Amino acid sequence: MTNKSRQTVQAATDSGLKPGEFPLGSEKSRAAARAMLEAREAESQENQVILRVMRADRELALSSDECVQILRECHYLPVGPCGVVDLGHIPDGLNAEELERYLRKHGASLCGPRMSESFLEREQ
Repeated sequence: MTNKSRQTVQAATDSGLKPGEFPLGSEKSRAAARAMLEAREAESQENQVILRVMRADRELALSSDECVQILRECHYLPVGPCGVVDLGHIPDGLNAEELERYLRKHGASLCGPRMSESFLEREQ
């Protein structure tokens, strides 16, 4: 038999600071909002499924994991639970340094639309 008065209750939501706990537009309110967005983005990245389209007849100088990480750092990856990255359109013959430079410059063309872009297209 357990004593129910000793059981702890865990909150269903994040117990961190909320922007509404501070004056509207204040530095602390903005910092809390940024922290919430960063936490949500980190969580969504952990659970995101990325379909990687690649050519079977060649190998890239970097692994697909490394390519996706570079695209993630550049904020090119689609937002949402799943996305597509087309690594098959990368030019042949790039070494690792050239490939990283290419991904940083042209990565947006390799990734599916970001949520905000597809939303804006529907609204027009």
